[in-house]
Amino acid sequence: MKKIIALVMTTILCLMNFQGVFASEVNSSDSTTPLEKRTTYVSTTTVYIDGEALEVPVEMPLTQSYSSYSNDDIVSDVQRVYIPFTEEAKENNSSVVNSIKYARGSSGFSTKDGYIYFESTLNYKRDYYNNNYAYPRIDLISFKLDREIYTKAPFRGFKNATATAYQLGTRGSGGDLSVLDQKKTYSSFSYGTTQTVPSSWVPVLTVGTDYNRGVSYSIPLLYLDSSKDTTLTYFHEAK
Repeated sequence: MKKIIALVMTTILCLMNFQGVFASEVNSSDSTTPLEKRTTYVSTTTVYIDGEALEVPVEMPLTQSYSSYSNDDIVSDVQRVYIPFTEEAKENNSSVVNSIKYARGSSGFSTKDGYIYFESTLNYKRDYYNNNYAYPRIDLISFKLDREIYTKAPFRGFKNATATAYQLGTRGSGGDLSVLDQKKTYSSFSYGTTQTVPSSWVPVLTVGTDYNRGVSYSIPLLYLDSSKDTTLTYFHEAK
């Protein structure tokens, strides 16, 4: 009996640790709750500064919010990307990224000094081709980009961002395998405003393809020293 109890407790602990590393899903309405009031985990992602790749911290809710309608799931995926802007933060960013990888999502990013964040919310529908779970599909609905309110040096201001929504790929297995080239550019939209994706777009498969599905942002970063002005590019993928 003691061996059985010990085995059960070990299994429970393993499941708890597993949840601490990987995001799970809950049927919830908390997609409108600020990220600061939600349980989050930290990972890393790649952005581009004037075309040069840079790995940076990204903070996400531990539980992914979605609502179920019929056979579809409406997913609200939030990602907060941190960009180093002080010289000290830029120099230490590699160490910060390595600490996050070592911590495997539980910590590793305790101080955010010298970083500014941009937060993307991507809403999309998820279903299955012919109700076959082997063929998941996504259909973009809308997206929103927020930024940290920062009025101190070294920034002199923030221009509106631009974005391109992509929903490329095939509609299903068998039959018509032509690639759907669905994309739209959004010029100079305001932070904190929701941008809708054309409702006429057709859902596309998410497996077995290498096509873009999500939103690519282009964000101008304006410094007091205009010679340091840069453009941040970041892709938020729908999965």
